[in-house]
Formats: sequence, C-alpha cells, structure tokens
Amino acid sequence: MNSTKRILLGVVMALATVATGFPQYEGESRYDSDRSDGDVERNGYSYVRETVGGVTVQSRLNGRVTARRNMPISAGDEILVSDAGRAEVGLADGNLLFVGGGTRARFSSLYAQQGEDDQFSAIDLREGSVVLAAMGYDDNSIPRIDTEDATVYLASGTRVRVNADPRRGTVVVVRAGSAEVRTRADTYTVEAGNYLMVEGDEPPELSRGVFSRDRFDLWAADRLEDLSVVTARSESVQYVDDDYASEVVALDDYGDWEYSSPYSTNVWVPRVSVGWTPYSYGSWYYTPVGLTWWSWDPWGWYPFHYGSWYFDVGFRHWCWAPAYTYSPAWVYWAYTPRYVGWCTTSARRRSTSWAWCRPCGNAGTSRRALRRRDA
Repeated sequence: MNSTKRILLGVVMALATVATGFPQYEGESRYDSDRSDGDVERNGYSYVRETVGGVTVQSRLNGRVTARRNMPISAGDEILVSDAGRAEVGLADGNLLFVGGGTRARFSSLYAQQGEDDQFSAIDLREGSVVLAAMGYDDNSIPRIDTEDATVYLASGTRVRVNADPRRGTVVVVRAGSAEVRTRADTYTVEAGNYLMVEGDEPPELSRGVFSRDRFDLWAADRLEDLSVVTARSESVQYVDDDYASEVVALDDYGDWEYSSPYSTNVWVPRVSVGWTPYSYGSWYYTPVGLTWWSWDPWGWYPFHYGSWYFDVGFRHWCWAPAYTYSPAWVYWAYTPRYVGWCTTSARRRSTSWAWCRPCGNAGTSRRALRRRDA
C-alpha cells in the first residue's frame, strides 16, 4: 500500500474515532456532568513515558521504530532494549512497567485500552528484566507477567522484578507487597523481601533476601519515588481525577493554570513560543484505533489525547481544558487528492475561530501552515 493510501485509510479510522468520542467537548473539566466522584472508569491507551539509550518497538502497523517519549503502545507490540538502555511504559490500566537493558518483551494483551476487549494485561517476557509497579485500582486491573518458566500475578500495591534467561530460568523478586507465581508444577506466594528462582520443570528455590540490586533496580526505584513526591505537590493533579494524576504532573514545569471566564473552568496554558499551535510538534503514528498523534513535547501525552484545545482571544494564547475520554487525537480532518490536513477542535463542539491545518503529502508533513476560518 503506498503512502497516500495509507494516510487516507488512517484518516477514515481517525474520523470514526472522533465521531464516537465527541460528547467529551462540553467545556467542563474535572466535574463532568455525567460523572461523579468515585464513579470513574479509566479510559486510555498505553504509551512510552521515558527512554534511556537504545529502545525500539516492533509494531505490526509501523514496522520497527525507535521509541521516544509519548509513543503509543498497542497490543502485539514488542519492545527491545539495548544492553545499556531502559524504558518506562505507562499502561492503559494505570500500572507502570520498567524495562531493563538487554530485554525483549511483548505486550500480549492490554486491559482498559481503547479498541481492545482484553480482560487483563499480559506481558510476555522473552529475555531480560522488567519491574512492574502495580498501581491499578484493583487486582483485576493488574497485569500478569509470563516467562518460559512461570506466570507472575501481582496484588495491588505490589512492586516486583522479573528476570528471564533462556539458559538459566526465571527469577521473581518481590520488593513490596506480594505475588503469586505459578510454575509448571505448583503455585507459590512470594512476599516482600523474598525471591523465587525456577527453571523449566525443576522444583523452584524460594528464599529470603533482596537478591541483587543493579542500576536498573535503582533507576526504577528513583523514578517511582520521584513520581510519588512530584504527584504529592503537583498543582495539575487537582484538576483531573486521581486515576490520571501521574500522567499530568509534567504539566507543572511547562505551563500555568488560569481561570477562563468564557468556559467557566480552569485551563492550562503551555509556555510555548509565539506562533505555536496544538498538534504541530510531533508526528502521526498508526494504531488499531486510527492515526494517533505522537507528540514531541515532553508534556504532550495527556493534553493531546484527553480534553480540548481552544484559542482564547482574551488571553491571546492557546488553552487546554482537561477531560477524561481518550482519543487518538481531538482534531477535525480534511483531505484532497493530494493533501491531508487537520485542525484542533474546541471545547464547545465547534472549531476555534481560526484553525490551523498542516497539509500532508507524499513528501511528508509540510512546514507551511494554512489558516482557515470555519463557517
């Protein structure tokens, strides 16, 4: 399939997604009219939160791609990390997966992910090391980890490291909480401060001890500790549901919250250069739910997949109003035989007075912006 046909196919998929998600645009932020505190059903998509060193993702729709922050992760994707690399992945179910150097792992299924009907998340660890922090709201939302030798189930609040080596077997180290490990012969409960080693059909060794802590362990622990500290003092978390708190803490360092009278809500204003527009710094990425915006802004996951952007004439800058329904991109699409364009939707089911479309042709994304007044 040539590039033009692929783009047009992606546009059709994206149009379907925008149509189904459109009721989000009511100008309300934390207190959606159809939601009540404690009645929150998480809605989202898995994505890369951080990378260090060489990290690639093998995707059915995109081939092998160098991973960077805000990259979408779909069911069936395989992540490969170089010996000196590491990665952090935010799962759609709210849990965090850290991937160590020399690791090859596949996202077999992804729970709570838009476009998927999976009843649970499963990580197939072929080789290497992962740390899973079970931050989901209940045990049913917590992923399992599969290796050649065992399957690992976590309780809520558990943090576990799993090492897989085709020649030496599997090691499960529980740092906090407890895990259930099912081997080929039996099932074992491993509590914090203990580890289990198993290879093939051999009886496992269950011992007390912290096992070895390496740089990957320390990196994952530091990331979790920093996230906890930042979340506790973040201004941005007060404007979203607690279930999404870890995804908006990055906004604090890159923008400010202001009250918008026209929309009667608090909005976030990014600190960006003059002439900046939403959905202009990044690229489009194919996922099973349509063309998905892959933002290159360090804060660019939540604001481009939830909530809405509009240009405030009084403030004379772009503002973002938070909400909870995920979309690959909250944009309008338009296309001609030669070009594909997009522009952001506004918070009240209409485009902003001035929208910006970036045409896309065979040569890639044009740097020429087209200004268009909506009817």
